[in-house]
Parts: sequence; structure tokens; C-alpha cells
Amino acid sequence: MQGVWWSSGAAVRSEFGSPACELRVGQQSGCFIVRVSGEVDIFSVSRLQNYLCGLVRLGPVVVDLSGLRSLDASMAQALNVAGERASLGGEHLRVVAPRDEASASRSLGGVVADVRWNDDSDEAVQAVLAEHAGNG
Repeated sequence: MQGVWWSSGAAVRSEFGSPACELRVGQQSGCFIVRVSGEVDIFSVSRLQNYLCGLVRLGPVVVDLSGLRSLDASMAQALNVAGERASLGGEHLRVVAPRDEASASRSLGGVVADVRWNDDSDEAVQAVLAEHAGNG
């Protein structure tokens, strides 16, 4: 998967899509944590969607958007697609975003049934791991 390099179990900073967008990936207790910061544009959002769709096949995923400058309809759609892919594969996707940004994104993207939102990254990791454990 392009754009991510692992070093001693921790992600190393990498540019993803455009110079204004940065993606960091790590793992905690079997959960993938994807931190997106900067500004996602039309080119990077499609790459991010493809990346998330691949990652949810491997286990539960938390996407932390608290470092983004703004959320728009294309980002909401990317999360929706990745959430659907996770559900189809029996996995779970949680999104971390400030409450006002999460509300705005949900209204832009309509009802996103397969994605649950949290204010806090640690809370999201705990919740997604509990959901994953409930699968069996």
C-alpha cells in the first residue's frame, strides 16, 4: 500500500496524495489507527478511500480526522464507502472528529449507517475493539 512506511511498529510521517495532506498509520492492540491531517483534495480523497477500503479488510480501523482543516462531502463519501466495505467484511470503522465537524460531515454525506463517530481517539479505539470482539 503506497504512502505508508512502517518503522519498529510505528508509522513514519509520509505525504499522501498532495503536499497539503498527511497520513500517519499505526496499530494499537490490533486496531489500525489512521491519522489524517492538513487538507484533503479531490486527488488525495480517492487515494485515501482506496487505502481505507484495503485496510478494513485486515481488521478494525479508527480514522482520526481531528487534524484536518475541514471536512467536505467527498470526505464523507470516502468514509461511507470504507464503512460499507468494513461492514461487508465483518469489520468495524470508527471516525474521530470534533463534534461540530462530525455533524457537518454527516449532513453533507447524508446518513452514514456503517460509520460511527467519536470525539476522542482513545474512546474510538476502545469502542472499535469491543465491537470487533463481539464479532466472535
